[in-house]
Amino acid sequence: MRVIHGKAQELCARAAGIIAAAARAMLEQRARVVLGLPGGRSAGQVFDALARAELPWERIQIFMADERLVPPDHPDSNFRLVKEHLAAPLAARKALPAENLHPFQGGATEEERHKALNTYSDTLRRYGDAHDIMLLSVGEDGHVASLFPRGSVLDDGPMHILVADAPKPPPRRMSISRRLLLRSRAAVLLCLGEAKRDALERLRDPAGDWRDCPARLAAGLPEAWLLTDIAASAAGER
Repeated sequence: MRVIHGKAQELCARAAGIIAAAARAMLEQRARVVLGLPGGRSAGQVFDALARAELPWERIQIFMADERLVPPDHPDSNFRLVKEHLAAPLAARKALPAENLHPFQGGATEEERHKALNTYSDTLRRYGDAHDIMLLSVGEDGHVASLFPRGSVLDDGPMHILVADAPKPPPRRMSISRRLLLRSRAAVLLCLGEAKRDALERLRDPAGDWRDCPARLAAGLPEAWLLTDIAASAAGER
């Protein structure tokens, strides 16, 4: 895992640059790239920068790393953030075809949600069985997507999972599974803000357990970048 230190705003732009460069390199070897995206304020800044990248967006498929089970126009919707900060600017310059954007369409009942989950996994399978590049934001407790420490669904599902008891509101969510995350080809991890100091230390602890810090799953991928504005000395790094 490559660790990059800097100021938060600069790191968000750097993350977008890493994603764009990785996508270009992959597109030299394959027909398309599958990009997995989260929600969160820092991710929104990455989307702003990524929207300005000159990429063959018609060859890039965008899926959600996780989603809160709220209406798509709700303030808590991760898809709303992707749409407003990335998809809409790209659509305005006719760069991203509408069919390349894949929101999670949850339902009102448990049966409808499970059906939507299976449909979402089937849609991803049309483009392969994994994301090529994941953007993930590390939470204060070390979670990524909606994989929370010691969560009840950490071992569930080959592709996507439903979370009913997330410790942060709203409790009901959709998320990539642990197994799907581990099949990702590359991950860009954001760990920004002093409140995430403990999470960063757990993430970088050689003796740590991924169940206590699910972000460790992404950090262990063959291609992984960790971008943090937490001082190296605070993280115990020389």
